[in-house]
Amino acid sequence: MKNTLMRNMLRSVAFLALLVLILQGTGRLLQPRDNTLDAGIELQRVHGYLGEPDNSIDVIFLGDSVAYCGYSPMEMWEQQGFTAYVCAISAESLDDTYAFLLETTAHQHPKLVVVEALPAFREMPMDDNLYTEAAIHLPVFSIHNSWKAMTLERLLSPVEYTYRNVYRGYQSDKTSFPQEIGNYMKPGGEPVEIDLCHRIYLDRIVRYCKANDLPMMFLSCPSPLNWNWGKHEAVQAYADSVDVPFLDLNLALEDIGLDGQTDLQDEGGDHLNHSGAVKTSVYLAAYLAQTYNLPDHREDPDYENWNQALNKYRNKYPPVTIS
Repeated sequence: MKNTLMRNMLRSVAFLALLVLILQGTGRLLQPRDNTLDAGIELQRVHGYLGEPDNSIDVIFLGDSVAYCGYSPMEMWEQQGFTAYVCAISAESLDDTYAFLLETTAHQHPKLVVVEALPAFREMPMDDNLYTEAAIHLPVFSIHNSWKAMTLERLLSPVEYTYRNVYRGYQSDKTSFPQEIGNYMKPGGEPVEIDLCHRIYLDRIVRYCKANDLPMMFLSCPSPLNWNWGKHEAVQAYADSVDVPFLDLNLALEDIGLDGQTDLQDEGGDHLNHSGAVKTSVYLAAYLAQTYNLPDHREDPDYENWNQALNKYRNKYPPVTIS
């Protein structure tokens, strides 16, 4: 009976090992050959970083919609000359943040990784979590639709990423929803905690960055609807415990010059509009350049594409006057 049980266990292990090999092979086979929608890539705006030369991005922003609405790399380039990319999706949870950290740093070794703090308080459903973990180890789960774009010609062609996002992951709206911001950062109120599951992912992010010599910081974009003093204290306590800097821009509204009458795009102040993003990005660019001694590439011919992209960016987003 013991021998039968052992044989069955060995067969199960062999089957699982074979299944993993098949899935890994399928993932390699179906890998999009380009970072375009036509080639089967998902989230083209986010994956525009693949079109950048390896190790050419100075700052990687990871986060959710408040990040891609609030941080404009082209404004930062124009002001300070360092390169940045916003790798963020709507309603991003911390498992997504961790997965994007692994993805981006396979191609870039940034001088700074910036992690938006809001996902530390967003629900992280177990089924989504399991799917993300599976996709990290078996990429076939994250590119399962790419077979629709696969042809024999593409199958035999080398991987060549050609798409470069002009806005470097930024996506905002010029819509203005005038409102009073209020004193939403008043100290006090109910204490807030970061639960165990979210702490586990935060720990993984911190450990990965430290193990790979990637300076990192936590950042909170102005968002009156989503942020409060309790969340600030919770993130600050965690950041202090792992010796990682935390910059809360919700405490710097006056220095930024943020105005609820002109700089918010939706009711309650969920997201910044373009005017608010410009003010925030200009303030943040100066802080990051000085604090982390980031390089200025504006006169470097190897980065001429960024100057060209700035001209295209200005066609959609003319300069905003900051009083």
